[in-house]
Amino acid sequence: QSGSIAFVGRLEPRKGIIEWVEACARVAPRYPEARFDFVGADVWDLAADFRQRLGSELAPRFRFHGQKPREQIATILAGACAAAVPSRWENFPNVCIEAMAGGLPVIATRYGGMEEMVEDGQTGWLAEDLGIGGMVPSLAAALERCLQASGEERARMGA
Repeated sequence: QSGSIAFVGRLEPRKGIIEWVEACARVAPRYPEARFDFVGADVWDLAADFRQRLGSELAPRFRFHGQKPREQIATILAGACAAAVPSRWENFPNVCIEAMAGGLPVIATRYGGMEEMVEDGQTGWLAEDLGIGGMVPSLAAALERCLQASGEERARMGA
């Protein structure tokens, strides 16, 4: 795998960050090369809790950058192989557009505008709509599909 899976947005429950980190933690042990970047204001002070729950083996693969200026966000996205938009609800997420404009396939939920923006298997991977209670396993399955894709396939999807 080349590059990380990048999440850009506020670290708050509405953005699906709790479910996303749990999904990543479930899948990451099978993909030791997988890395995860998180960029955004930690308004609920979740990063410290995530690091503790991830444990010493997984935590170094999860990088919480905090809030960054737009140029630094662009640099992190440029070094990613995919972007994640795991929100519980979004109308028309700018981060999805920015990631796709930057040539990244997107892992997303089917809630709100993401389902209209991401074509499953073509421009990214959509989690099944299993309700809020099913977000972790469905996001984990979408992430696994992303990590199983070759670098060439991810590049084609991003294009």
